[in-house]
Amino acid sequence: MKQILWPLVTLLGLTLVAPPLRSQTPPLAGLHGTGRAELAVRPERMLVTMDLTAKGTDVADALEKSKGIRAKAEAEFTKLGAMKGALTFGEPQVDPFDKQRREQMEELLRSRLSARRTGGKAPPIVSSVTVLLPVQAVFVLTTADPAAQLVEVAGLQARIKGIDLTAAKAAAELTPEEQELAEELAEAKLSYERGGGRKRGEPAFAFTATVGPEQRQKVMKEAFEAARAEVDALARASGTAVGPLRGARVEVTPGREGRETYDDEYVGRRELAAILRRRGLAGENDVVGMTFEQLALVVEVEAVFSITPN
Repeated sequence: MKQILWPLVTLLGLTLVAPPLRSQTPPLAGLHGTGRAELAVRPERMLVTMDLTAKGTDVADALEKSKGIRAKAEAEFTKLGAMKGALTFGEPQVDPFDKQRREQMEELLRSRLSARRTGGKAPPIVSSVTVLLPVQAVFVLTTADPAAQLVEVAGLQARIKGIDLTAAKAAAELTPEEQELAEELAEAKLSYERGGGRKRGEPAFAFTATVGPEQRQKVMKEAFEAARAEVDALARASGTAVGPLRGARVEVTPGREGRETYDDEYVGRRELAAILRRRGLAGENDVVGMTFEQLALVVEVEAVFSITPN
């Protein structure tokens, strides 16, 4: 979140006169100093998003199967301790990449199987449709102790990944041809990997924590003091004196910067925060990250002071 401070904006108890945007006017003359401060935060909540998948002979069949998958997911997530009111399901949609891609590969693989077995014509392709049902959940972590938190999160993630939310036909019900095709598909890795290597139906995890106003003020003050210290050093080196503050620019990042793939999107901390806020999974005062190490409030300040005769 970038904040451009305009004239008569109060920060840290000081009245600042901020410079206009650089694209509009040249930078303010004076001594420029930059400061950075961050507050590392322990995660308070773990967020889970995933697409439940239901496959059917047509859309109606897939939607009908998705009802049972949704009911099972709701029961399993609730059993694991998902926050009440924070377990939500999106609107079902047909997987846009599933049907054409799978049928092309199935046609190729069926042709191979048919040629190996009979040398004859490939069997007809069985039409299928996959419906995606988005689900998101929030789990409140019960401890702030670093070691205990690692154990808690690892166990919770393992249990979530272990939930069987498929509606596929049991292996015992498959015909020999279907079983052989299923094995070929597995070998061909037709898993529909999403961004970052995540497969269809696999969960994506993120973490959030809330930073209170007093903590935010403390970090902003530290960043401003670091900028002022840099200006003082410049003044001493140049033999000048520091005058009044002319303006400042403050940039707040809700997490240590870095870019990773989250739910098919290659994002940095600001984009990730925007996604989670849009989905109702994070608040304006939350820091976010996909790992514990990324959770921090980072503040950068650029301050401009006038120069006075020494």
